Amino acid sequence: MAFFKNNFWGEKNAGFDVLYHNMKHGQIATKELAEFVRER
Repeated sequence: MAFFKNNFWGEKNAGFDVLYHNMKHGQIATKELAEFVRER
């Protein structure tokens, strides 16, 4: 567990930034996919 903690909360909380970015853009991608499926 220490290995994950050390990498995730490393310098400048880079792990949190990556997680936040993926969650934010994942929601946009999901909406785009849903619109595409509706159109088809």
